[in-house]
Amino acid sequence: MGISWSSTRQTAPPVVPSDTVIPVHFWDNSCPGRSMVIFDLFRFDDVLDAGKLKTSLSKLLDRPGWRKLGARIRLNKNGNYDYHIPAYFDEERVPFAFHCEALDININEHPRASRFRRDPNADTPRIQCHEADWIDLMWQPGDPKGIGDYLYSDRPILGFRMITFVDATLLTISWPHMVFDTMGHAAFLRAWLLVLNGRDDEVPEFHGYESDPLGALGSQPVERYKYADKQFGTWHVIILGLRYAWDRLWDPKAEDGGRTIFVPAAYAQQLCETARSELKALQTKGEVSFISEGDIICAWWAQQLALALIPKPSNQEVGLYNVYGLRGRLGQDLLPSSRAYVGNAFCSAPAFMTVKDILTRPLGLIAAAVRQSYMDLSTRDQLEAAMSLARTAQDKGGAALFGSPWMHWITCSNWTKAGLFDMDFSGALTQRLGEGDHKAGKPTYIQIHAFQKSMLVSSFVVMGKDAEGNIWLYGHLKEKCWAAVNKILEDAVTR
Repeated sequence: MGISWSSTRQTAPPVVPSDTVIPVHFWDNSCPGRSMVIFDLFRFDDVLDAGKLKTSLSKLLDRPGWRKLGARIRLNKNGNYDYHIPAYFDEERVPFAFHCEALDININEHPRASRFRRDPNADTPRIQCHEADWIDLMWQPGDPKGIGDYLYSDRPILGFRMITFVDATLLTISWPHMVFDTMGHAAFLRAWLLVLNGRDDEVPEFHGYESDPLGALGSQPVERYKYADKQFGTWHVIILGLRYAWDRLWDPKAEDGGRTIFVPAAYAQQLCETARSELKALQTKGEVSFISEGDIICAWWAQQLALALIPKPSNQEVGLYNVYGLRGRLGQDLLPSSRAYVGNAFCSAPAFMTVKDILTRPLGLIAAAVRQSYMDLSTRDQLEAAMSLARTAQDKGGAALFGSPWMHWITCSNWTKAGLFDMDFSGALTQRLGEGDHKAGKPTYIQIHAFQKSMLVSSFVVMGKDAEGNIWLYGHLKEKCWAAVNKILEDAVTR
C-alpha cells in the first residue's frame, strides 16, 4: 500500500552495551510485519495539549514491560530481528519521536484537512479522501517508510506527529507492523489513555516482554487444515511471480493508491437488512443462520470491486481473505484478557468462490460464505493447523498461500472491535472549541495509511464506526482502477 522506498543508510548504529536485547517474537517476524509501516491519524474537534500527551506517554513507557515500546530494531548476526531497549531514556535516546506544529487557522480553512470529516450531504457510499489529501499531513520528509529506516538509524519504534488548528487537532501515530497489529495498537492506546486520564493503577500488565506467548502456536497440530490441498506449491509460486512480473512489464508506470470510503449509517443499515432478508429466504436447514455487519460489509465491498475491476462473469476463482484476531480465541490460555498483549496475533479465513458467484449471487449469500469460512477455520484445532503450515513456510522464508495462482485476491481487515473511535483523550484537552455534539476528547475521524508494495491484491480495511454509526473504509488499489470504483459507488443507489 502506498509509496515504495529505499533506505539511504546501510550501516546500523553501534550496539549500546547497556541495552537489553530481546528477540522479536516469531509471529511478529512474519512477512507483513517485516515489510509494512503503518500511519494512523486521528482528528479531534478539540484542541489537545502536546505536553500532557508526551508526559503521560513517557510515564507509560517507563513502566516495567511497557519499556519495550521504546526499543530500537536491529538485525543480529544470524539475520534475525532483535529489540534493543535502552537502559534509560534521555534527550539523545528518546523513548518515542514526537513532532508538533501549530497552524493559526480553523481546520475547515485548510484545503485538505477540511476533508477529514463526515459529508453531511452523503446518503450513499462515496470516496471521501484521496491519498494526496492526507499523505503530507501524516508523513513528512525524514519519517520512516520501511523497516530499513529503523534498522539503519537509532529511531524509536513509535512516532507521533501533532498538528493543531485553532479549533481542532490532528494526531498521527506511526509504527512498523512488526511491533503490533490493530488490537495491539488498541491495547497500547488504552494503556496510554489510562495514564493520561489519571488512572495509572488500572494499566494492565504487559504480556510478552521477553518470553513469546505465541512461540509454540502451530507446533503441534491435531488435525488437517481444511484447505491444505489448495496450498501453493513451487509451480504455483512461480506462476504468481510471473503474473506479477507481467503486470509490471505491461504497465510499468502503474502506481498504487489509497482512498477513504464513507458509508452512511442509514445505507449500512439497509445493506444489513437486505442481506439478512435474502439469507432468511434462501438458506436451507443446517446452513449459516447469522451474518454479522462485518460479514456484510466485507461481501458488499467485494461486490463493488468485482463490478469495477472484473465486471464480466466468469469461473475465475476469487480468494476473499478475511483477517481476524486471535486474542479472543486464545484468551483462556496463551493470551489472557487480564494482560495486554501488544504484538501481532491474527490469522485469515479465506472464502473461495468465482467471479460469477460474486457478481450474480445475492449479497446475503456472499456474506454467509464469509461467515461460514470464519466458523470453519477459526476453531482452535483449525487455527493450530493453519499456523502449523504458516510456521513451516515462514521457516523457509515464505508464506503459506492457498487457492489458485490465477485467482483474484481480496483481503479484508475489520478494525471495528479495536474501538478506535471510542478512545478517550479528554485528559489532554486544553479547552473544547470544536463544533457539534461530539464527545469531547474522542476522535471524529480516523485515517490510516501503510507504506507497502502491493502484489496482485485488492485490500481494504474497515476502520470502524463513528459516533453516528457511519462506517469508514480504507481501500488500496492501482490508481487507474479508482475511477471505475468511483463510478460504481456513484451508481450504488440505483442498484
